[in-house]
Amino acid sequence: MDFHGTLTIGWDTFIRYVRDICCSLAHHGFTRILIVNGHGSNESPLDLSARLSNVEYRELKETPIPPRRDQHDNHGQRNTAWT
Repeated sequence: MDFHGTLTIGWDTFIRYVRDICCSLAHHGFTRILIVNGHGSNESPLDLSARLSNVEYRELKETPIPPRRDQHDNHGQRNTAWT
């Protein structure tokens, strides 16, 4: 880790955590969940989390929102969201 005090978790823990939150919301009746990405390198894990949530709760609506070309995080990566 390049910065002092940085905390990190494994990618598999991150995917399971996001999926668990989405599935908990779906269990309580939510059918549309907006996942906002704040870091470009999280794009693939968030995509997988959303898809796994959709497999478990088919009533979730999966609609990709393409990023605007001028929206980038501080590392030059595109920011994305799924609903």
